[in-house]
Amino acid sequence: MDKLRFSGKYEKIKIDKKDITLMQKISTDSRVPLTKLTKDLGLSRDSINYRMNRLKKAGIIQKFYAGINLQRFGYKPFHFFMIVDERKKDLHKDLNEFMEKHPATRRITTYSDRWDLSWTVMARNLEEFDKIRMELYQRFSSIIIDKTLLATITKYQISSSPYMTKEDYKEQYEEIELDKTDAKLLRLLAANARENAIKLGSKLKLSSDAVIYRIKRLRNAGIIKYFTTLFDLSRLDYHLYTYCIACSKFDQKAEAKLKEFIYQNPSIIRAEKTFGDYDVMLQIAAKTPQEFHRLIKELKIQFADIMDTYDAWIANEERYDVLPDIL
Repeated sequence: MDKLRFSGKYEKIKIDKKDITLMQKISTDSRVPLTKLTKDLGLSRDSINYRMNRLKKAGIIQKFYAGINLQRFGYKPFHFFMIVDERKKDLHKDLNEFMEKHPATRRITTYSDRWDLSWTVMARNLEEFDKIRMELYQRFSSIIIDKTLLATITKYQISSSPYMTKEDYKEQYEEIELDKTDAKLLRLLAANARENAIKLGSKLKLSSDAVIYRIKRLRNAGIIKYFTTLFDLSRLDYHLYTYCIACSKFDQKAEAKLKEFIYQNPSIIRAEKTFGDYDVMLQIAAKTPQEFHRLIKELKIQFADIMDTYDAWIANEERYDVLPDIL
């Protein structure tokens, strides 16, 4: 499970325009060939490798990975928000271990705000989700002081960072059957999306052409949504906010307008239509509180007629599993 911190101080390195362009390119497609990067950036292969390795050593680049669309396997996200009793340190430690090791875990986020943490799990239906919920309550009800639950209805947007070029989040794809080799390929790409077809082929006992064909097939089927780069945004001075909105009304016209607003704002890196206490959940990456509040002010102005109540929480740490063990 990858861990990102949004508090604390880190050694800074100077980032120039070429570094930013490089991050934009590898965020939008982490499998982009070096030959294309040299052309787009006007730099040599050695210079690009140097810059990429420098960003890795600084902890800015965490990994290259394939974004796997778990909804294509019938899974949808469910979110637990919790306040926990910090005095019971042993149980609190056990809770963290339970969440990290649970095969359905997608994301764990800790906050310094209304909620102490959120736990995102993947389940195929309400019955499956309820089993996870009951398992949590059975073991840790004594330290959970308060809670709320959100179920994802639709994802409007998902990206790894503000540097990633946004694409429309499609829901409909052709059905394909996967074999064990496809499953292993997905695991390999989730671990390192920049590994070339020759190396992947040697691990899968396939030719490089067969690997390329399978990757293209998985992309066209929407199982691989994108190839991107996981950045430690805190080392680039970003803070991560969760912003949830309860709407007084939310018709198709308002939803279309909101989707366009999300699409036009790169700071909104994840957006979901949800069922529960809130109708919309946004995750926003902003470098300063002022930047965050400017975005929220514009959101309130444009959607004053539908926004009823809203809450915001700033993240301390996020742990994220690209491909949960549930698969």
